[in-house]
Amino acid sequence: MGKDFAGHIIGIRFFLDASNDAQSFRGSMRQAALRLALRQETLACFVAQRPLRFLSDFCALDRSLENAEDEVWAFRIIAHCADSLTYCFSHETKTFIQWKRLSEYCDQWMERKPKSFNPIFTRPARAEYDEYFASIWYLGPCHGKSSIAH
Repeated sequence: MGKDFAGHIIGIRFFLDASNDAQSFRGSMRQAALRLALRQETLACFVAQRPLRFLSDFCALDRSLENAEDEVWAFRIIAHCADSLTYCFSHETKTFIQWKRLSEYCDQWMERKPKSFNPIFTRPARAEYDEYFASIWYLGPCHGKSSIAH
């Protein structure tokens, strides 16, 4: 497996301990830092093939599938990716019920996501032009981040 670089987690305890008030959390620097840490930790867990040390629950993310801003939708699927990695790489006993719940959430997210998450341009790989990967363009950065997590 790859090396596990977890330096990004060291300072996050400050933000976790700073406040438990969910109202002051929304739109705050703390929320932004926790969301960034969640993305970094998700990538680190994927590369190192380990469960998350940092719980996505601390980010006070809206995990519903109700209408919301695109950024909320993006972080819903990033948190779901973190949950899926934790399921895959934890040493706890895994059940079909847990897997089914994760699978159903992913399917529902794909079904209900706003149309703005659909690519605005796609082109398959073209080896004859030394383009070995497909080109996929999204409307904005949060749409691209969510496609990687999905």
